[in-house]
Amino acid sequence: MKSKEEIQKDFFAKKEKLFTAENILKDSLAFSFEYSVLVEDLLRQISADVHYPFALASAGSFSRRELSPYSDIDIMFIVSSMKESEEGIKDIITRCWDFGLEVSHTIRELPDIKRFLTEDLHTFTQFFETRYIFGSLKLFNEWNALLFKTITGKVKKQIFAAFLADRDERYEKYGNSPKVIEPNVKLSAGGQRDIQMIEWIYILLNKEILNKQSEQSQTESFIALLSEHEYTTPKECLRLLAGVKFILKMRNLLHFLHKQKNDRMEFADQLAIADLLQYGDDGYKKLMKEYFDSSNVIYRFNRSFTKKMRATISTSLPDVLSIDLDDDFKLKGSIIFFTGQRYLTISEIFRGFYYRGLYDANFDEHFRMQIIDSLDQHTVKGDAESSTFFREIFRLPKNVGKTLSVMNELGVLDAFLPEFHDLSGYMQHGVYHCYTADEHTLMTIQNVEKLENDATELGNIYNNLKEKEMLFLGLFFHDIAKPINLGGHEIIGAEMAASIMQRLGYDETIIDKVSFLVRYHLQMEQIAFRRNLNDAETLNSFVSVFPSVEQIELLYLLTYADLSAVNPALWTSWKHEMLNELFRKAKAM
Repeated sequence: MKSKEEIQKDFFAKKEKLFTAENILKDSLAFSFEYSVLVEDLLRQISADVHYPFALASAGSFSRRELSPYSDIDIMFIVSSMKESEEGIKDIITRCWDFGLEVSHTIRELPDIKRFLTEDLHTFTQFFETRYIFGSLKLFNEWNALLFKTITGKVKKQIFAAFLADRDERYEKYGNSPKVIEPNVKLSAGGQRDIQMIEWIYILLNKEILNKQSEQSQTESFIALLSEHEYTTPKECLRLLAGVKFILKMRNLLHFLHKQKNDRMEFADQLAIADLLQYGDDGYKKLMKEYFDSSNVIYRFNRSFTKKMRATISTSLPDVLSIDLDDDFKLKGSIIFFTGQRYLTISEIFRGFYYRGLYDANFDEHFRMQIIDSLDQHTVKGDAESSTFFREIFRLPKNVGKTLSVMNELGVLDAFLPEFHDLSGYMQHGVYHCYTADEHTLMTIQNVEKLENDATELGNIYNNLKEKEMLFLGLFFHDIAKPINLGGHEIIGAEMAASIMQRLGYDETIIDKVSFLVRYHLQMEQIAFRRNLNDAETLNSFVSVFPSVEQIELLYLLTYADLSAVNPALWTSWKHEMLNELFRKAKAM
């Protein structure tokens, strides 16, 4: 048997050899797996000379074999008698400290399973991920058997609902988007927690521990199961695995660069990581484009998987209650189904989205995957019919922003509009934007639609607006030229908007009005916040730009939507008052 000094020296030598940027960059899952196994081996070695009455298991990312360089090393003691185990637990913790291994430990008894089920679902969920390391295997198996025995049909629904509520709360806290420009790689939408959550749901519904004693991480095992049991397509599994690897690589590099636990990817980190990856000038833009592509894959799969699993524990409507929308689509409850089993045309995809917005419905998960696979399969070419349905989406009585947002999530806007593809994932360092340009754009439309239920003057203007389509189009195109020229994007954007709208079959009247909005979309905030609103010359100059009161109203709404979608903290009462003052004075002239 090796001495304490030999074991310690061997562990830190292997850890030092492993902890290099080269290893992290090469394969993030392989790095995390190797580090996790290294810690497991150390725990076994330092306790090899003693027989303990309890079971020791890893928990959290340690049990998943997905440790990042400075992740907490969580261990759980499962005991049948605290009195018999107390000295042994103290001995293990002392040995860990003596060997230079910092661990976070919890002590659990079998009755804790039912106790935490009623008292603390967060802690109860942690029991889904435990991996046996040493001690009483019999007790460890008893623990898991009792855990799954506790999960009745009622409990499944209760915990599933808690998972969804927890996700919504987390999204709200971290920006409600997979395209936050300084993301928390663990907790933001599309981050690690999103993939962990769906693994917990799988464990909950199947009563099956995922982290088998196999030579791979838990997530790799899970994605293999998804493919094997046809929960999704092989292509989506490959996309998901690539996305998980990339996000984990970012987390590992953040820990490595900071030499401590750090999960927020700030601007300085993006520059440092892009430099490590040798991405060249403005490499952070390429890096973050990859990040957003990866986070979006995880985000959309989380949404897809949770909807599919909710259907398995809910009572479905009988087919007799379905409504035929046309020859290809039917609506059952709040779910839209595509009746064909083939690749979709872009026109069929747009038709599906039109119905989605019109009926405020969701897509059947098979239809969602058909859309993604169809976009992968062939180059999207617009035609007269697809352009018609695209135009109709902007004329929907509600849900325009929501519909466009899902189109963006599934890659439809990128595929249909090359100009939007360039906008997707575009970001700026050092400004007050919280989101990528595409995400910001679609948020503006969603924000302005919320004015429907607003009793303020803005809400009144919005609700009395006859042609909301122009407002939505102005918002959709207002930043379209940013990737080309940030400084003059409003001028170039007006020309681009006109060109795209001509291609889509809009008439010249609406093209001119939308181009005007794009051209002058910065005008109102520049005057309201930087000029003297009591100066007649300033007001006359501002008003002279507008051909009608309607255009002033449209610009007022557009300016509100633009500013409110930049950063939650940016839209202040002072800005509201200044814009409102300018609007009222301009309208009165």
